Amino acid sequence: MTTESRNASFDVNFLAAIVSGISMRIVMIRYRYAFISVNNRGCCLFPNAKIVKKNLTQEEKDLFFAKESEIILWMATGACLFHCFSLSLHQLGCGFLEIHCSVAAIIYIMYKMRKTLFLLILFLASLKVSAFDYLRAVKDEIPGGYNFWVYTPVDYFYSMEQTPVIIFLHGASLCGRNLDRVRRYGPLDAIVKGRDIDALTIVPQNPGGAWSPKKIMDVLDWVKTHYACDTTRVYVLGMSLGGYGTMDVCGTYPDRIAAGMAICGGCSLKDVSGLGKLPFWIIHGTADRAVSVKQSKVVVEKLKEGSNDSRLIYDWWQGANHGTPARVFYLKKTYQWLFSHSLVDKDRPVNRDIDISMGDIRKAYHDVNRNVPSPELIDGPSIVKEEGDEY
Repeated sequence: MTTESRNASFDVNFLAAIVSGISMRIVMIRYRYAFISVNNRGCCLFPNAKIVKKNLTQEEKDLFFAKESEIILWMATGACLFHCFSLSLHQLGCGFLEIHCSVAAIIYIMYKMRKTLFLLILFLASLKVSAFDYLRAVKDEIPGGYNFWVYTPVDYFYSMEQTPVIIFLHGASLCGRNLDRVRRYGPLDAIVKGRDIDALTIVPQNPGGAWSPKKIMDVLDWVKTHYACDTTRVYVLGMSLGGYGTMDVCGTYPDRIAAGMAICGGCSLKDVSGLGKLPFWIIHGTADRAVSVKQSKVVVEKLKEGSNDSRLIYDWWQGANHGTPARVFYLKKTYQWLFSHSLVDKDRPVNRDIDISMGDIRKAYHDVNRNVPSPELIDGPSIVKEEGDEY
């Protein structure tokens, strides 16, 4: 082959690779797939680029579009590999028909195995594929409202509108304006310790005083506006002051909450009948000196008096102090019970098949995956735990 013919062949191959890369890009857009590298932690696969772009914050959009040229380069590289494969077959003496049949067969196999291949490509591309879960601090977004954390679960960009929402309300000791404090216990700490919680997890901070049900709904409305989620599967749980807040929120908005769980709390509402309209679980230790178990028992008795306890579960843990039930937030059973309820359930029955006892508390960490990295912290400092009363 002469120099001119080799150069011409190179030019043709190069142009073919570019055309193939553009074609692959069009196909990828058609199927709405895109790769993105987030904060150098690895790569992620977005199943619906349009929805993702619509719901991402501005910072996340910047990350997305900053990688656009890299996306095209990767696809062009893949096209080059396909082209080189066809040239290799040609040099082996394969004819036009055999080459294109072989390439077509490979493309068909790749199509059938696309999910597996995408995951394999992700692994080979970075060798450090990480689950795309992150933690974002949302501050001063709601005038006069709460600041809060939003945890995005590993599979969020696969589930999108099917992603449930958990709202956790903390106790009085974590009130203030240091948002990092509210990560000291509860679902966010459970996630850091390795508990897999497949839900958008919202943790607001109360600056002081009683929790406001209206402000909690403002947080939920903000999340609904900025994230794709399943609004029929919103759950509220809390402890101590957060237990009061959980009862107040669920009793005020039972038509918006699929299920609730209050630990070591009480209720500030004069009319608690709303708590009888949704699946609700109350847990309180009999030896609690911070918040007497009587505060929870009063609520149960009122619901019973009104024959409004058909969706109620309550447990009085003998000898348990104020902090003992906190490990409920680290149990897999807790989230299984919550997720088993939905606003669309006929008559909204409570799931009584799942039981949580003090025996479960002793095994709260036995099945967590301790090798999972902590969620990526977006636009916020690392948390430094402090010693002291956690509840």
